[in-house]
Amino acid sequence: MITSTRLFAAASISCALFATSFYETAIAQTTSLKAEYVMTIYRELKEGFATGTHRVVDIPGGWVDGPRIKGKIIPPSGDWFTPLASGAGRIGVRLIVQTDDNQIIYVFYNGIQQCSKESDDRLSRGELLKTNDCYFIVAPTFETTSDRYSWLNAVQAVGKMTELQRGNHIKYDFFVIK
Repeated sequence: MITSTRLFAAASISCALFATSFYETAIAQTTSLKAEYVMTIYRELKEGFATGTHRVVDIPGGWVDGPRIKGKIIPPSGDWFTPLASGAGRIGVRLIVQTDDNQIIYVFYNGIQQCSKESDDRLSRGELLKTNDCYFIVAPTFETTSDRYSWLNAVQAVGKMTELQRGNHIKYDFFVIK
């Protein structure tokens, strides 16, 4: 009887140790991400208009500037903002970039904006918000037929707002994720 009790206890401990080890392995980080700066993007903003649950903002112009790319934002380009009940907002943007060497790059991104009530009030008054005033992250992808910029077709980027002034402009830094 003592032997079977010891065997049962040993088996139970072994199972518990295996399960703990398996669980720790299953939740352990298995990779990491690196970010490489690719460009700063500055978009002019006009006052938007509401269409049901969306606010649509025309982007009449702007610029992009980075180590491997320089250009301007050209029409038609637009920003669709959807306010959520939680106070956050979903962002959907479509841009056309004409590079300094006359190539066309389509930029698409979605993201999320979450500002405190204080930051929202400042934004409503037309004040300039900076990076730490709101959680404002986007996930851009790119599309081009240009050989010179074809590397953009194969990357996923993330962007973080660095400046925002309603009715004036928004500025992001974009990074390629590796």
